[in-house]
Amino acid sequence: QLHNSVYIAQLLLAVWGIYAVFFVFRQFRRRRFPSEASRDSFLDTVRTQIEEGDFDGAEKLCDEQTHVYRAVPILAKTAISKRHLPPAKLRQTLAATFDREVRSTIENQRAIIATVAKGEPMLGLLGTVSGMIGAFGKIGSAEQVDPSALGADISLALVATAIGLIVAFPMTVIQSIIEVRMRNLEDSTIEGLQIVLDDVEATSTAA
Repeated sequence: QLHNSVYIAQLLLAVWGIYAVFFVFRQFRRRRFPSEASRDSFLDTVRTQIEEGDFDGAEKLCDEQTHVYRAVPILAKTAISKRHLPPAKLRQTLAATFDREVRSTIENQRAIIATVAKGEPMLGLLGTVSGMIGAFGKIGSAEQVDPSALGADISLALVATAIGLIVAFPMTVIQSIIEVRMRNLEDSTIEGLQIVLDDVEATSTAA
């Protein structure tokens, strides 16, 4: 029956959404330093290398396995490698790098979560409609209808809507949480990168 197919579709869509949620929060963990102290330690080392003119060493530090996926080292490496660009152009390059390397991977998965939040209630409504059609079909095709059978059809139909709402609500809340975390990640990245950027620009000016 159609409403059974709807249940399967709801289950698959929910699994897809749960995977996207885990992926997004895993990305947040990978993109940020575990603590401000570890971030400051990284920045202090990079600044020292920049001040000493050891740009290759600074880039290698950014490429270390413990830093290669974090947002600040990714942008710090870009700032160092593109240090000869004019300041305005350098900042545009850094913004494009952040969008491409950090934001896009999270935004793509957030789009999936939004699809799940919108799609689950629609599938639930489809299941409800199909169940009601089956129930009314029994009423129209029989002189006597077993109330228990009719009630079972209606119950199954309403379950589809309930499942859709149960899945959609947390997905909607998670979208808001992701938005807040994305802003926090941007603020933390800008704060850390500005320190490196000031040193890079000062070095370029001195040169």
